Amino acid sequence: MLLAYLALHPPHVASRRLLANILWEDLDADRALFNLRQLLAEIRRETPAVSPLLLAEDRQSLGLDMAQSEIDVDEFRQKIKTAPTQAVDIYRGPLLSGLDLEWILPIRAELERSYVAALETIADGCDSRRAVEWLRKGIEVDPLSEPLQQKLMLRLAESGDIAGVTVAYRRFQTLLHKEVNAAPSEDTSRLYRQLLQAGTTIRFTVPEVPAATHRLPVPSTPLFGRERVIEDGCRMIADSRVVTLLGPGGVGKTRLAIAIGEKVLPIFPGGVWFVDLASLSAPDMIPQTVGQVLGLRERPDQCWLDLLVQALIGPPRLLILDNCEHLLEECGETVEHLMEACGNVSVLATSRLPINCSFEQRFPVEPLSLPVVDIVFQDWKHFSAIVLFEARSKRANPKFAVTAENLPNVVRVCQFVDAMPLGIEMAAATLAALSLDDIASRLGRSGEILKNPAGRSAPRHRSLNEVIDWSYSLLRTEDQKLLRLLSVFSGWWTLDHVEVAFGEKSEFSAIESVMRLVEASLVQMNEGRYALFETVRQFANPQLLLRGEESYARDRHLDCISVRFKGARDHWYGPNASQGPGRFESDLDNARLALDWSIASGAIEKGLFLVADVALVMGFLGLDGNPWLTRLLAAEVPDRGSPGRMAALRTACSSYCTAAFGISQAQAHRRGLKVVEEYHQLARERHDLANLCNSLAWLGQLLYPTDTARAYAALEEALGLCSQTEDRQTELFILANLGSHASGRSDYVEAVIFARRMLAIAEELSDIVWTAGSLALLGYALKEQCLYAEARIKLLESRTYSLAIRAVHRERCASQMLCELYIDCGELDLLAEELSAAAPDALEHGDWLSSGQIELISRFLAVNRGQVEEAATGLSSLIASYVAKARKMPSPAYRWAGLGLEVLAACLAASDRKEDAARIFGAAQAMSARDSIAVSPSIRHRWARLATSAGLTCFDLAIEDGKLLDPAEAVHACNVSLTNAGFSV
Repeated sequence: MLLAYLALHPPHVASRRLLANILWEDLDADRALFNLRQLLAEIRRETPAVSPLLLAEDRQSLGLDMAQSEIDVDEFRQKIKTAPTQAVDIYRGPLLSGLDLEWILPIRAELERSYVAALETIADGCDSRRAVEWLRKGIEVDPLSEPLQQKLMLRLAESGDIAGVTVAYRRFQTLLHKEVNAAPSEDTSRLYRQLLQAGTTIRFTVPEVPAATHRLPVPSTPLFGRERVIEDGCRMIADSRVVTLLGPGGVGKTRLAIAIGEKVLPIFPGGVWFVDLASLSAPDMIPQTVGQVLGLRERPDQCWLDLLVQALIGPPRLLILDNCEHLLEECGETVEHLMEACGNVSVLATSRLPINCSFEQRFPVEPLSLPVVDIVFQDWKHFSAIVLFEARSKRANPKFAVTAENLPNVVRVCQFVDAMPLGIEMAAATLAALSLDDIASRLGRSGEILKNPAGRSAPRHRSLNEVIDWSYSLLRTEDQKLLRLLSVFSGWWTLDHVEVAFGEKSEFSAIESVMRLVEASLVQMNEGRYALFETVRQFANPQLLLRGEESYARDRHLDCISVRFKGARDHWYGPNASQGPGRFESDLDNARLALDWSIASGAIEKGLFLVADVALVMGFLGLDGNPWLTRLLAAEVPDRGSPGRMAALRTACSSYCTAAFGISQAQAHRRGLKVVEEYHQLARERHDLANLCNSLAWLGQLLYPTDTARAYAALEEALGLCSQTEDRQTELFILANLGSHASGRSDYVEAVIFARRMLAIAEELSDIVWTAGSLALLGYALKEQCLYAEARIKLLESRTYSLAIRAVHRERCASQMLCELYIDCGELDLLAEELSAAAPDALEHGDWLSSGQIELISRFLAVNRGQVEEAATGLSSLIASYVAKARKMPSPAYRWAGLGLEVLAACLAASDRKEDAARIFGAAQAMSARDSIAVSPSIRHRWARLATSAGLTCFDLAIEDGKLLDPAEAVHACNVSLTNAGFSV
């Protein structure tokens, strides 16, 4: 408000006492001045970019630095006199809308008056059609102005839009009655009657450029985001004699046709003539309707089509035939006849279906632009759907504006109506009675709240459902049925989906029906993929229920998706692993629906087979498939060891063991071990060799290190069974466990041997997934032996392979190992770079690098860059949290707690508290040693570097004393040391 007041009051300088009184009018003068001083200090501290704009030449006044400031209100006031067109472009609506402070109101009113006067001046110098647009903008600001309303009616009449005159008068009449309980003046009513009687003979008194002969409606609203489409349409009209604008109801075909017609007026000396066919029910009335628009009179000796051909001889003309979809055959025949008989006539048609004329150039009209992913708030004006929503919302609620807070709901509403202009207008109109939150939450349940704000609209445009019902009613019976069946699909699908689900044993050709639905603008197509518009799906799904077809449709959908995912495991291993994500990801939404239906319908065995593949895919993509696994595995089935359940148990072994989606490592370990034990027991009871081998491999992983003997026995048995099953994937898994366990007991030489053996098999099989895994294990084992250069190469290769197959879990694993490598070898710049890249994923998923680990690494970087205060503040609580985690799952929590203690030791040493630092350093070594049998050479290398750089080599007794501290004592020592050093605990 401080900046706003100075900006709006030339010469942009004011006394401090006045400013304080305006900003804090309820406080006494001294308190208000104190608040002003506090505000200025906060501006300097929090917004350094703004602070230089404020000038304080003395202690009594405050001003804006006009050399650095650009004030749009000043520019508006200046240009309103010399360049009104530029001035109205600057105007952005009511000044500081939503703030009705006493000092703002008169300035706001003055700017509005100037804006309206400028619009009126511009309109006076324009041709009639452009004048109508400018006058309507003025009426939006000052709707009760009779002079403006009179001018609007005059210019509408002059442009030939007599119907528009009536609409304008009736709206003004209704508004006056509603707002001030009054009627239009006698002058306005008399003018209205005169205009109706005179038609287009009354001319506006201001000279203007003569317009071409035409009959085009004057649009009541501006177009948004259609500039490129209008240009393309104009080019098509110039190149093709018949162009059909195709699109679903409400996409804006009529409005676009009028805009194209206005644009091409100069190339059609015979004029552009708009013919609305929507109300026609008799096909033979088409030539007569066109003829009457051209001003022809009926002759008893000639048919209307012949009259039309004779009348169209002459200069080039353009006929706009609007709403052809219910008269397709007749429209096509009429246009075909005109094209053959009149070489100077062009046609622009609008329809939901092609008119199938041999001359026809089809021009699909797309919805308005919308972001497909989350957008930055500053970018929302680049999307025409959002811009239109805001513009229309202001009509229903003048205080509405798109903000960072409401933008997600605005996008959600626009997405629900498929970014269709009519749907957006309907949704925006409801803001007069509902909040945006209410609209966004209810649209998914019902589209019935969407009504056309124009009460006199055609029946097919009165609500969103009626818009779609009009198109639905024009379909063949078999196409209507397929549309209903397709409503069970979510998102995009292909012709293969349709053939598998509904093509076999069908009484009609599903593929041909899809083609007709695309032509009817009810199904959208994009590079070989198809989808129902969301509004169409919301319409068709209840129709499915009403006809009792839901069970059939969802059963077929479940079978289709099961076929799509069958063999998914094979796509995630071997030479085709990189094709896995693209092959299955697009089907995940449909898979979720199919799994829900398998549970609801009792098709549990089908659901178990499907979830075995779907959860595996989701795990590789870093998504959570556990809810469906849990529900299906818990379902009652006759055979607990059925093939489907065994397949789901196998997937659950890997899926349940992932510490992600709010599940800690300890929870994941317990949950995973439980399902592995059941899987192993069922496999052994049934002598199922393949599943027994796999379950033993999982037991070998999960029992280590709590039951080492049983873990190794399981792995040895599994490795022996592998020779009988020839399951190379399970063999790789067993070797990975053996290599991981070797690292856990600090036998890094053996770990390297197992990793290289894995790598050889993976490369032999051209298996990218296991190549990435073996490289990760190899890189880690090399890193622990201080072979940093080679380790870094292997870990980077592992991450590259993981990225190629979008195995995000493995990718984040490699990122953690790289961070540990850079910590151990002291590569701070590389560590900072890696941290910056890994932090967003770590904070979101927390399966490898967690938010706490990110914090510890940040503090390690800080202390090594001399930012001691930043590194030390609050460090004790972070260390304590890892000690608490370690009690449930030691590895690797103790090691990260140890890293925190090392950071604290460096902080204390930098604060010249060497003895305390040495004691904490000893505690760090003892803490890290709790994670493994022997501390790795890499960590010892890090400790040696810290002891040297911190000057702790002469404090052996203090270090040994620190090594005697147990974890709880170490945390207590942290608190004491931080407090003594003056840091915040």
